This record gives sequence, structure tokens and C-alpha cells, in this order.
Amino acid sequence: MSSTPTSETVPASLDAASTAARLSRLPARGMALRVMVATAAAYFFDLYDQSAFGIVAPAMRVSEGFSLNNIATLVSVTFTGMLIGALIGGRIADRHGRLPILRVGLVLASLGSLGHVFASGLITFGAFRLVTAIGMGIIFVVAMTYLAEVSPVHRRGSRIALTAFFGGIGGATVAVLGRTIIPLDPDAWRWLFAIGGLGLLALGLLVRLPESPLWLLSRGRADEAEQELQRLERGVERAVGTLPPVVIENIVHEVAADEESVEGSGWRGAFRGKMLRPTILLMAIWIVYSTVTQVFSVWLATILQMRGFDSETLLTITMVAIVGAPVGMLLATAFADRLPRKVQFFGVAVIAGIVGLLFGIVPAAGVIGALAFAHFMLIAWFSPVLNAAMMDEYPSALRSTGAGVAYSSGRLWSIIFPFTVAAALSAYGAGIIGWVLLTAWMLVAILGLGLRGSVTSRSTEPAS
Repeated sequence: MSSTPTSETVPASLDAASTAARLSRLPARGMALRVMVATAAAYFFDLYDQSAFGIVAPAMRVSEGFSLNNIATLVSVTFTGMLIGALIGGRIADRHGRLPILRVGLVLASLGSLGHVFASGLITFGAFRLVTAIGMGIIFVVAMTYLAEVSPVHRRGSRIALTAFFGGIGGATVAVLGRTIIPLDPDAWRWLFAIGGLGLLALGLLVRLPESPLWLLSRGRADEAEQELQRLERGVERAVGTLPPVVIENIVHEVAADEESVEGSGWRGAFRGKMLRPTILLMAIWIVYSTVTQVFSVWLATILQMRGFDSETLLTITMVAIVGAPVGMLLATAFADRLPRKVQFFGVAVIAGIVGLLFGIVPAAGVIGALAFAHFMLIAWFSPVLNAAMMDEYPSALRSTGAGVAYSSGRLWSIIFPFTVAAALSAYGAGIIGWVLLTAWMLVAILGLGLRGSVTSRSTEPAS
């Protein structure tokens, strides 16, 4: 029996409140589960590619004769591509839809990864890093935006965290494969990039998914929004039977108020009116947070090498550390929609800062491995919390653009930061890293207090 809402349960014409209410009754079954699987697959290969370069960097230095500055150049090229992908891809997704540009991102990332197999020399590697990174930037922003907009409002945090968990599995996979494959041959590291090209297979999962109804509504395409929403509802009904009645609660009114608060479009819209404060705060958070993630995702193996560990030991520590990522994302899944977002922001950041400091000063390999695992776990816990917060700060008309602006600011800093890291490591040695991590995390904790918090928490506040 169909549960398509009637005029007695929602307004006769589709609006933001009724759309959010209908989405909020959809469990993660049927078509909703397909959406999660598709975005999880995209995240898997996105995080796989992001982690691969940091793991193979020491082997590339030996095989290709690259210097620290060469590695820094390739890292900067990577973040330049991610900036372009996030900024341009986010804007295109707000103009032309989430799914078309998400498919483009997956193709670029996969083909770019395959190109590394045949690359030789700094310029060729740089070109393929750029293509791969543009795809990664698109995937990160657009997949997250799409998932948030087709999820129940009160489950956005946990669903983003759960799909990000599979991204963490991608990072852990490349770490395990690196530990197994890289020691076999001086050029065996190329196989890791070949495996990254399998992301092309995930395109099949993106076929025939419904477009975001909230995005269609924000573009004034109410009839299409209704069609796509009904496709999503019917896809879930086939798995669970009749859906519960539509109930428009306070949380839905909060979403509707956000959807109707747009004071501009495009990149300028992210800096106008009430959007200015969250955009500036998120940009600052991403800049500082990128310092942390880059040190650990890109420079970890190199830092361990500088601390005197041989190739097998540093690969083992790296493998153990990256396995912490899926654990952290499972923790985020469990607590994302249960603990206040600001509590998680502050608590996780402070603990991570302390762990990062200890990582930088203890000498024993076993303890370093445990601390690296804990730090990766906390990074992975914090990441989906930050991503869900970013989704809640923007309406659908600006969500992908605003997220792209905020995220790309971190990538912009990351273009410069590799040379800063290389200079700091050359001047002060690997011991400086612990203090860098502590300082960065404390800044993240303080900045996070300025965000509005989740839609769920805001909906319990009295109306002005």
C-alpha cells in the first residue's frame, strides 16, 4: 500500500518543510541503502587515493630519486587539484545537480590513479597527481552533500560517519597493501595506484539513483523534486513496506528556515548575510585541521624514516596507525547524533592534541605505533563530525558551494604547508611535529565552539 502523503499530512505543494519531513521517515533500507552504498564506495576510493601517496612516498624517493622538496611539490600539486575540484565541482553541483558531477569526479580520480602506473619523472607524476586530486576534491564535497540531502535530518551525522567509515577502510586497505606489496620490488609501489583505478567500477552504483529533492526544490523545480522524492520513497517501501505517516516537527521547521534564508547565490552567497560567520569559521577550521591531517596522512612515513626507523618498521607502524581510521569512524557513527556536536568538537580535539604531542616526543617504536593508531582514530572521529556540521550550516542552494569554499581553503593552505613542513623538518628535525599537532588541535577546539551546532540541537531551542 502506498504511503504517498496527502493534503491532510503535508502542504498540497511541495516545500522544504514537507520534503525534509518525508525524508526523515526513510530508514536505511532499499533505495536509501543504495544511496549509502554508492557514496561509501566513492569515499572508499577517495580515501584510498589520498592515503596512497603518503605511503609510497619513501619508496618513490628511492625508486625515482626524488628529494624532500620533490615530494613537497607533488603534495602541493595534490592539494591544488583538490582545491580546484572542491571549489569548481561544488559550484557546478549547485547549478547542475549532485549526481552528474559526482560521476565526473569518480572518473577523473580513477583514471588519474591509473596514470601513475606508467608515469616517470616529476612533471609526469605531477600531471597525474593533479588529475587524480581534482577528482578527489569533487568526490569529497559532492558525495557528502548528496548523502546529507537525501538522509533524515536527525540521522545526517551518523550516516555521513558510517559512509566515511568505508573511506577509512580505503585508507586502511592501502596501508595493508603497501606493507605487503612495496617490499617485493623497488617499483612494486606502482601496483597500489593500479588498484586505485578500480574506482571506475563504482560508477555502476551511481546509475539510476534519484537526484536530491532538496536541491531540485532550491532550483525551483518542484515537480521534478516530487518525482525524485517519490522514487526514493517507493524504493524504500519495496524493502520495508508501508512508510509511517509524515510528521512535521520542530527539527523540520528549522531545516525549512535554513532553506529559505538564502541571500545570494554562487561563491558570493557563502559570504553574505548569516552565511558569513559559518563560512569564515569553517574556513579557519579547515586550514588548521588540514595541518593535522597532512602531517599524518602524507608525512607520517617520512617522519618515521627521519626518526631512524627502517623501511619495514615504518611501514608496519603506518599500517597499524591507519587501521585506527575505521575505528574512529565507527565511534563517530555511534555518537554523531547522540552527543552534542560542540562537545565532540572540543573533546576529541583536545584529546587528539595531547596524543599528538606524545607521538612527537616518545622514542619507543611500540608506543609510537599505539599513539599513531590513537591519533588516526581521533582524526577519523573528528572528520565526519566536522563534515556533518558543515552540511548543517548551509541551505541546499548553497550547500555544495559553501562546503567547497570551506574545504578548499584547507587545500589552499595545504599547497603551501608541505614546503613549511620540509623546511621545519630540515631545520628542527622530526621532534617539532608533536608541538605542531598540539597547537593545531587546540585552535580547532576553540574555533569549533563558534559554530551553531547540529540542526537537531538548534531545533530544541526556543524560537525568537
